[in-house]
Amino acid sequence: MHVINDKKEEKRPNISSEERRNLFIYLRRLSRDLRADISTLGTAANYLHKLLRRDISKKVCHYTLATSCLIVAADVCEDRGFNKRDVINVSHAILHPGKSPLPVDQPLFWEMRKSMINVAHLIFREMKYKLKCDLELPPLKSARMKLERRRRNSQTVQN
Repeated sequence: MHVINDKKEEKRPNISSEERRNLFIYLRRLSRDLRADISTLGTAANYLHKLLRRDISKKVCHYTLATSCLIVAADVCEDRGFNKRDVINVSHAILHPGKSPLPVDQPLFWEMRKSMINVAHLIFREMKYKLKCDLELPPLKSARMKLERRRRNSQTVQN
């Protein structure tokens, strides 16, 4: 690693740019389908971006890593709109579109839950428990909400 301006320059990602793009599309879709807060998505994307440059990304399935990043980000951002069961079912539905949701009594459900929790613990350790990330989202979030209100008001006036 090179030191530039007293900051360590991280390695290049361990995956191709197309795989990386698909992974972030998956994360965005997972977040949308779970109706996660925008700050949760931003935090999860930040974690995933950092972790893809580290050795953990060579050891863990990238989709499991992305899903676990969303779980950790939801805890950090205190986004309580969904639980781990919802994350597993939505993740399974995105990755396996033709299959039905996993019943809780199926062993595969519990294996997925256990692996996501284990990867979440790895994320905590890999990030050295420094999980708060400064996102410049509050101003963007308020601007987006203002635009949505204007759009709804203009639609109401037109009707």
